[in-house]
Order: sequence, then structure tokens, then C-alpha cells
Amino acid sequence: MLAGGRHFLEGRHNLFGYDGVVVSGGEIVSLVNLGGDEDVPTISLDAEVAILGDSRGYVSSGHKPGDQVKVIGWIKPSEIDKEVLKEQREKVIRKLFDTT
Repeated sequence: MLAGGRHFLEGRHNLFGYDGVVVSGGEIVSLVNLGGDEDVPTISLDAEVAILGDSRGYVSSGHKPGDQVKVIGWIKPSEIDKEVLKEQREKVIRKLFDTT
């Protein structure tokens, strides 16, 4: 059973734009922005993401910037290319509403 997003931080605090989680079966399955900010796309388990690295290009997991990875656990949101996530979301939306 999937529960709606719920805050994990109090007040106006956030973690790189993320202030909520989605829980399924007692496990966190997504990080979300509960304010609906379009620049902060949902990060879900099993999502394919591109790694950016920090301002020096360092990626804590040992991957290189630009690597495509599948989210299987905790990931630092600041090291994800959010533009790729937004493009993926748009692609899914286009598929859902394509009537051709």
C-alpha cells in the first residue's frame, strides 16, 4: 500500500529541495518536494538517474559524473542531474496522454 508524501523535516527546512518522503510497505520509496516545486523532481527507488558529483566533480559512491545509475538505496540528491529526471517525467506524461 502506497501512502501519500509526508514531511520528514519541520518548518521550512529541506534537503536539497526535498522535504517529504513516500512510504510503501513501511519502506521509504521516494523523496519528494511537497510544495510542488517543478525544479525538484521526485527521486524514486528504481529510477534511472545521471550522476553529477559535487562542485569539484567528486561522487561519493565511486561513480563518475555523467554515469547513469539505478537508484537502489540512499542517494545524495545534490549529486543527481535533475534535468534528466525532469525529462524522464515529461516522457512518461507524453506517453500517458499520447492518443496517436
